[in-house]
Amino acid sequence: MSHLENILEHLRGNMLDTIFVVPEWDMTKYEVKRTKEYSNRWLKLLRLDRFITWKTVELPSVYREKVTVDFFIPREDRIRKPVKIVVVFQILGGTDIVSRIFAHYFAYKGYPSIVVHRSKELFKLKFITDEGINLDLETTLKELNENIKNVGIIHRQAIDFALWYLPEESDLRQVDTEGVYAIGVSLGGITLSGISAVEEKIEKVLIALAGGDVADVLTSSKENSVKRNIDRLCKHYKISRDDLKAELRKHLTYGNSKMLYTQGAKMGYIPSWKYRMFVTLFDRDVPTRTQHQLRRLLNCKTLYLPTGHYTAVIFFPFILWYTRRFFERA
Repeated sequence: MSHLENILEHLRGNMLDTIFVVPEWDMTKYEVKRTKEYSNRWLKLLRLDRFITWKTVELPSVYREKVTVDFFIPREDRIRKPVKIVVVFQILGGTDIVSRIFAHYFAYKGYPSIVVHRSKELFKLKFITDEGINLDLETTLKELNENIKNVGIIHRQAIDFALWYLPEESDLRQVDTEGVYAIGVSLGGITLSGISAVEEKIEKVLIALAGGDVADVLTSSKENSVKRNIDRLCKHYKISRDDLKAELRKHLTYGNSKMLYTQGAKMGYIPSWKYRMFVTLFDRDVPTRTQHQLRRLLNCKTLYLPTGHYTAVIFFPFILWYTRRFFERA
């Protein structure tokens, strides 16, 4: 029996219902931390505050930590019809610039958008505790798996909250509360590819520059911080990259999009036509090979960019335009 068959066998029955489950919580227990603070000088120059209200809201913890969500709410006269909320997943390091570009763009076009903050050290593998105690490899990888699980939970919590908050508390009646659209670039796309498989409220998905198998991406990436972290891990545990990849696949049940999507598809979530992908043909940070793996899994319409990972920025205006066009088509 193959590795994938072992995983699928493990998840048969109703196991999918236990993935990224959000415990019961009181949506009224939130706190608005900030409103209309455009700290970026370019945003001030563009005067986007004339059209967009930017709110930062803190939600109570349901799993590990409090959840911070940025809301980008368009002025009502810019919403011409009932619209979906757009959820933007953050890239590696929790950097806001890319996610905020997407969120501001869609809010300017009349779509309420949210960005969920997550730990900046999601994939920082910790093998020594703060007390100086050495952790075994299994414990380290299980902790990473729990970090990925936490990302799924906080995004599902934020989606539920946004669908309630915008129509009720912000009096934005044009918001369609039946579901959301989602965007994920790079690491954001990797995490989104797994979460979208089990979250039925995500109706359309744009994934760019992302692979589907976290184990493969981590051990093959040439991105400096990832490569450095993996090298340290291999040196500490005296293990080869191939052996580490096998261990990652064994323990990262929440980081295997193939597993999650296969089970999600069986339950009818997210048919392939609701996905779109951008694949970079000369990518070393999220290797093109891993992007093709995800493309074959999703079997969706795919656009190819003749760039590397960071040089794809030259196509950013096109990606923004194409994503909006995809979301607006029935």
